[in-house]
Amino acid sequence: MRIYTHKTYIIVSGLLLIALSLAAGFYVYNKNIDSFKPHAELQKINQTDTIPDYLEIEKIVADAMKAHGTKAGFEVIDAGEELGLINNDACHGFLHYVGHAAYAQYKNDYENLLSIAGATDCIGAYLHGIEAEIVLASDNLVEEVRGFCAFQKEKGVNPGPCYHGVGHATTELYDYDVQKSLALCDALRSSEETDLSNCYRGIFSEVGNAATGNDGHTGLSTEIRAVQNLDPQKPFTYCESFDTKYQSSCKSQLLKVAQMNMHMDEWLEVCLDPALAENSQNICVNISTGVYVRHHLSFVESVTPPPLFEKLPVSQQKIGILGSAEAFSGYTIDNKTKDWRAFCNSIENQEVSLYCSEIFTRIETRGDAPWMERTDIR
Repeated sequence: MRIYTHKTYIIVSGLLLIALSLAAGFYVYNKNIDSFKPHAELQKINQTDTIPDYLEIEKIVADAMKAHGTKAGFEVIDAGEELGLINNDACHGFLHYVGHAAYAQYKNDYENLLSIAGATDCIGAYLHGIEAEIVLASDNLVEEVRGFCAFQKEKGVNPGPCYHGVGHATTELYDYDVQKSLALCDALRSSEETDLSNCYRGIFSEVGNAATGNDGHTGLSTEIRAVQNLDPQKPFTYCESFDTKYQSSCKSQLLKVAQMNMHMDEWLEVCLDPALAENSQNICVNISTGVYVRHHLSFVESVTPPPLFEKLPVSQQKIGILGSAEAFSGYTIDNKTKDWRAFCNSIENQEVSLYCSEIFTRIETRGDAPWMERTDIR
């Protein structure tokens, strides 16, 4: 069976379908959702390892929401996961899309926006999509996104800091004026959310999409866009031109530029470059290992660390463990059990293997871990 593995990142321009559909009265909410059979619809698609499959699933999601309302979009995604057609990365991309549509249906009705989500995986991406649509639709952006953030926290549904979707959307809205976008993120600081790094990451994710010629919504190749002051050969140098508080977020997201055209099995080669500063190497190891583990965990119980992991010094292998732990934890948030013990036991270095077990045990018993950068490059 074909497993969708293409990277997906949200991008406002890719949401033209929703905008046009709304203008044409696309979302006519049919209450008879019981008649919708998402498994049957998904089984009609051509299950080959090609990008059009993604577009076919996207069309099924859009058609389902047109006929039955936003909740039907969740049903398609849940069915796609059950059929092995939609992995964690694809789930993330589709739920961004559904989040935009949901806000169009239930504008500022936060109770309904959260109630229709049910137990669907990747819930964070859905929240990001809602945030992004607020940016596009609101006349009072700061107050409304703050209000939605406060509501998420009150209900305990946000799996990370707020405002990642805001970062994505404002970058497009401000035509890649990065400093202006960062200033908006900083304006969102409040008692409800003091950690603005997720907003920063959304901005730099879009910068990375532009520099790699990636359409964040469809995952398809697009024309590479020049970003002011960014040399694609030296993305970390670009990051170091910003204030210190933005640099880690920038480096985590612009790894996609440094690793452009590389298979993920080779990603750690970038991290081993002795020309990189220690901080840059550490972020590279953390993100590269975490994303590799998350990607490969989609339809299996456990994985082993990426190739080249054992070549890292012990101190950096431990940093890679932190990224891996966050990857496993993401599945735990989605109520999926993964075998972290098998992962830790597969590590050759006994000191690192023991450290791995200690970190995961700490997460299980205390619910926390010493995270570095979040391993979400989407």
